[in-house]
Amino acid sequence: MSIEDYAHMLQDSVRIRAFRSAIEMAVKPGDVVVEIGAGLGTYSYFACLAGAARVYAIEGSVGDHCEEIARHQGFGDRLQVIKGMSSEVSLPERADLIIFEDFESSLVGAHLVPIIRDVTRRFLSPGGRWLPSAASVHMALVEMPETWEEMVQWREAPEYLKGMEFGPLSKWLLNQPQKRRIPSEALMTRPRQIRRYDIGDPEETFSLSGTGSETASRGGYVHGICSWFRLELEEGIFLDNAPGQGETVFEQMFFPLSDAVKVDEGESLDWSLDCLIGKEGKEAWWKWQVTSGRMTAEGSTFSAFPLTQNRLLRHTEEYVPPPPPNHHVTKRILEIVDEGLTQGEIAARIFSDFPKVFPSRNDALKFVIEVLGEGR
Repeated sequence: MSIEDYAHMLQDSVRIRAFRSAIEMAVKPGDVVVEIGAGLGTYSYFACLAGAARVYAIEGSVGDHCEEIARHQGFGDRLQVIKGMSSEVSLPERADLIIFEDFESSLVGAHLVPIIRDVTRRFLSPGGRWLPSAASVHMALVEMPETWEEMVQWREAPEYLKGMEFGPLSKWLLNQPQKRRIPSEALMTRPRQIRRYDIGDPEETFSLSGTGSETASRGGYVHGICSWFRLELEEGIFLDNAPGQGETVFEQMFFPLSDAVKVDEGESLDWSLDCLIGKEGKEAWWKWQVTSGRMTAEGSTFSAFPLTQNRLLRHTEEYVPPPPPNHHVTKRILEIVDEGLTQGEIAARIFSDFPKVFPSRNDALKFVIEVLGEGR
């Protein structure tokens, strides 16, 4: 995310007030607190104000910004910014409390499982706590005509594109979940809880599989499934990103259907929503379906991109990946980095060794910084 994204998140008063109240309740004097994915460090500052003895704010993408803002807070040695991904850093001590908020709009998603398992194993003290401590996922069937029409419009080319075929574009758009702000009046059925998770449970897979039958509250069309979550932060303190519950940066997740499903008031509808977490938790695949007495409509992230033979091969053990661009230069940089040279000296050698790769020594320096600087 960009620094503008983090500034936008800082304006989310609903979310920040809920977390601040929970942190004030959760932190005990003398606690060691770790915030994973600290961003600009807001929750880490709240932990210091609540009486934590030491706080470690781990942040990868905007670590320098977090460190600069932290200097203005006046917490001294009690607050330390650790720049890097949580999986790549180590801490001098274990935490009594882990603060974590890196959730998708649907809660579950790629990378969630490996992050939580790794943090629990390496950073959390025996008997340590997570904030939030638990979360639940909810759903409802929704009517979103304008949003749905934006995606299906490409089934027929507009006048200025006559003679060309862009039909596949609608297919790809309709087969991927989308973060949207969905109004409460769009709900066609009563909200239903699909699953509850204990955050920090080392056995939790964060997979999702739900089915059910709902009754249409009014006549109209079902254009998709809406999902959201409810975080259990502390006793009596929740953060709910349900439609109509206060606008947050999370918004909701919209799963569009291949066709609009016409329904009458009181009509029964069957639905299913499944999330399959891939190997090592690095990918999340979704599949969803709604069935009425008239028809069935569905969607699947497997259909959200062209399934070429080469793309399929890339997910097999037999696939031989091509070397990345300028891999021979990267290899040479990694070979000489242990010689104690400055980045300028490394760039000078690289520029001399690979004159056809870099137009100037400054271009070589930029490449060296890209290879080495961001990883430190």
